[in-house]
Amino acid sequence: MNEIVIKGIETRPLGVASLEFDEAGEAEISFVAVVPGSYELKVPGTSGDLQKVAVTIE
Repeated sequence: MNEIVIKGIETRPLGVASLEFDEAGEAEISFVAVVPGSYELKVPGTSGDLQKVAVTIE
């Protein structure tokens, strides 16, 4: 992950395993591709196709 911004405060973490919301909200995720491959981001505990996104880095 490149950065995490919460209420206008920017942080630049070394690694993030998850994002958690206490209330409904939105998240924008950006990153710099380092390792080629296919990856899947999904909502834990779900299996629906609308609850995940596939990312392929070439």
